[in-house]
Amino acid sequence: MSSYAWPAARLPVGDGPVLALGFPQHGEELHVTTAHLADRTGLLGPRRVADAVCARTGRGLSEAEWRRYLPSVSYRRTCDQA
Repeated sequence: MSSYAWPAARLPVGDGPVLALGFPQHGEELHVTTAHLADRTGLLGPRRVADAVCARTGRGLSEAEWRRYLPSVSYRRTCDQA
């Protein structure tokens, strides 16, 4: 069985160094402060992230894409595919 090495997490702030990070009490967001942006919010809850990805891409993964990116996970329909 082969294992997949996930790349390091990247935080796309784009305007300079990160000055502060914070989590609200519910823990489903990450707040980031940079020199040019007082507060940028990233979604962390799995359902919220999935919904955001589906909204952005407009579709779910095909079975071939699923096998390529998630080979050790059984395929399931995503993004409310019919």
